[in-house]
Amino acid sequence: MQSPPDEKPHPAAASDGLGDAIAVPDLHAASVFYPSGTRLIWISDAGEISDLSRAAAAAKLRDKIAVLCHRRWSEARA
Repeated sequence: MQSPPDEKPHPAAASDGLGDAIAVPDLHAASVFYPSGTRLIWISDAGEISDLSRAAAAAKLRDKIAVLCHRRWSEARA
């Protein structure tokens, strides 16, 4: 019988159930994307709040990890 490995998974990693670890981002350093009515609000990791166009929001979401508020509403509107 083989002994278990000495290495333990990183505490910031989660398993997808298939044996692969998934990296978990540091949400304290993440920006927030908050669509509100017709406004697309971006709160940067430094706390700056700005209204974005759809193109600017898409570019930011493509380039950065962000906490997305109201995901189902956002998917329906996108």
